[in-house]
Amino acid sequence: MDLNQRDRSSFRNTRVGYPSKRARGRRWWKILVPLLLACGVLAALGVTDYWVNHSKIYPGVSVGDLSLGGKTPEEARKVLEQRTEELKEIKLTGPQQFTISSDKLGVNFDVQSSVDQAYAVGRQGDLLKRISDRLEATWGTVYTPLAVSYKRQQLQDGLSDVFTALTAEPVDAGFRFDGDGVSVTKSQTGMQVEKDKLLDDIEAGLLEGRGEYEVPVITQEPKLTTQEAEKLKPTTVLARYRTDYRETSDKSKERVENLSIASNAVSGRALAPGDVFSMVDVTSPLSYNKTSVIINGVEDKADGGGLCQ
Repeated sequence: MDLNQRDRSSFRNTRVGYPSKRARGRRWWKILVPLLLACGVLAALGVTDYWVNHSKIYPGVSVGDLSLGGKTPEEARKVLEQRTEELKEIKLTGPQQFTISSDKLGVNFDVQSSVDQAYAVGRQGDLLKRISDRLEATWGTVYTPLAVSYKRQQLQDGLSDVFTALTAEPVDAGFRFDGDGVSVTKSQTGMQVEKDKLLDDIEAGLLEGRGEYEVPVITQEPKLTTQEAEKLKPTTVLARYRTDYRETSDKSKERVENLSIASNAVSGRALAPGDVFSMVDVTSPLSYNKTSVIINGVEDKADGGGLCQ
């Protein structure tokens, strides 16, 4: 029985494929040595990175469109002060050019907070966050916003003059009758600012340090443009009529004024083919002087004397 136990023990120690303690030790060293070397390299890189970028903003960090990587906070502050000085005036382009002070818009820039945000990249948060930010800055760009304060309503109030200047109702072309000739009065395209779109653009642009914006407008064409009116302009006189108000018994100033009121209301009216003109509809709503009229064959006084002529 003792012999069988020794045989089994010998068999276990000599099984095919079972590694010895020495072999297992060599395997662990093959894993540990590269791992230790990698950790050493990373540690060396970390120390080198720390001393190279000590008291400096990490490379690849920008505030808006300004690259501040490699600069000390003081150097970054000077760069941002110059940019915010340029942003004291906001320029608007589009149908017209406008320049508005940032004070009028209620916009204030905080340079120190902007510098602090840029310097904090790669230095705040847990270890994983710091490593992630550093890698992103190394292989790309980390953008931090320009620290700015404003109120949307004050932005809109500060742009009120722009909205007024760029707001117009569409005006149709018309015809003006001068003696025997006819001229066209010009049409005007309507225009309105897309206020919310402009405000959204300015709010986003301020964080980027932008100082110039294009004003978005919606246009509305008139029903009758100048070009269309020129094509429709009448060029032939169809009829002419003349009357002499002096050949009447009433030559008073009031009667002459009634004739002017009515004729001015009719003058310059243009009719398209198929339109109907009513003298009564045009002249009856107006106010006239009381002068001589003939009612039932008898001369009397009434408003609008002279209109029949």
